[in-house]
Amino acid sequence: MTGFQRFDRPDLTPRAREILAAVERAAAERRRQGLPPGARIDPALLRAVELAVAGLEREQVAGRLLAEHGVRDPGPLLDAVFGAGSAPSDRLRRAARHADQG
Repeated sequence: MTGFQRFDRPDLTPRAREILAAVERAAAERRRQGLPPGARIDPALLRAVELAVAGLEREQVAGRLLAEHGVRDPGPLLDAVFGAGSAPSDRLRRAARHADQG
């Protein structure tokens, strides 16, 4: 377990904790794939995190990854960002509240 997995830090806003959780899931997926810690971050993964933080749904992010990066099977990337088993309409929790207020 890394220090990044402590999401109950009172010094972080709920949005910062949500972003940190998405980044940690992405890092865990990279470790699972056996990529070294210093390996270059996949631009599609970075874009998926950006779009999720912006409030897009999992399915919307999948469409953008196909259009922008040619990713035909975004499942592993989306699982890393949104969590395994997340629904097509799922958003990051904090981003969803923010988007609904906009």
